[in-house]
Amino acid sequence: MSFQVLPPQFEADKKRYIFTFRNAPKIEVTTSDPSKLDVTEEDLTELFVKEFLGQASKYFSRPLEPAVFYKRVEYKWQTEEVELTKILSTGETFRATWVPARIIFYTSRYELYFSLAELEPVVVPSAIPPGFLDELGVPGEEVYEIAPETELPELPIADITQEIIPYAEITPEEKAKRETARKHIRQARLRVTLAQLRAEKMAERYFKRYGNFEMDSSESELSSEEE
Repeated sequence: MSFQVLPPQFEADKKRYIFTFRNAPKIEVTTSDPSKLDVTEEDLTELFVKEFLGQASKYFSRPLEPAVFYKRVEYKWQTEEVELTKILSTGETFRATWVPARIIFYTSRYELYFSLAELEPVVVPSAIPPGFLDELGVPGEEVYEIAPETELPELPIADITQEIIPYAEITPEEKAKRETARKHIRQARLRVTLAQLRAEKMAERYFKRYGNFEMDSSESELSSEEE
């Protein structure tokens, strides 16, 4: 349904005309101060004033120009429908929806009332500033790459025809090979653990500054491979 200006009500004792509306346009803005509508006169003209003056012109003795309207108008902000104090404590940036409620015409001034219909906090993503990665050690700080273990020393496995693998009967040479293999495994696991701790520390520093972020597909694949 389209916006409609209703016939004005005349209050003789106060010498004023009150215009109300049907299906008034909703004006949505993102702002840090939701206690009032922050919009330019040019935008407000396109969103509301131009249409209002066009429909209301039949009630005036002569056409009312936007320039004259803005010289005499005073804005009134109604926030009773929203728990403003409670919502303000939830963030710093908000999405506010304002609706023109009524216009009161006096002899030499006009009052335009806006009602705050909706208000919700907005999370504004922060861009990663230049040089942030430098602080995390990329580049500049030497980072040791974890070389994948492509080959491990062959373990001394007994003949499959035997019922029991004779660990107690291995030679000193085979025992030395086994200990060497275990050492390589422990070193590989240690390098993976150190890499994970480093990644967690970098992520913690990032979270403290910029909040959460989405892991991309390459990071997910890397995690799977490390596991």
